[in-house]
Amino acid sequence: KAGTIVEIGAGTGANFQYLPSGSRLIAVEPSVKMHDRLTRNALEQSIDLELINAPLSKSHCLTLLWMWSLRKRTLAH
Repeated sequence: KAGTIVEIGAGTGANFQYLPSGSRLIAVEPSVKMHDRLTRNALEQSIDLELINAPLSKSHCLTLLWMWSLRKRTLAH
């Protein structure tokens, strides 16, 4: 079943093979060199891509996941 996925360090989309067609991917990819291939591969796999270009440290990644989990809980209730 298609859903929304958050991936930190999405690269060029190697994990797209595990996502159902029509999934929404919020991808954090700090390397601008990966963006064109990531976008192109998302289109080819029918993945709705929201690309976030942010150089993140480990603490930023943990904060992002924590904030996302709070948002998810809020939306569920």
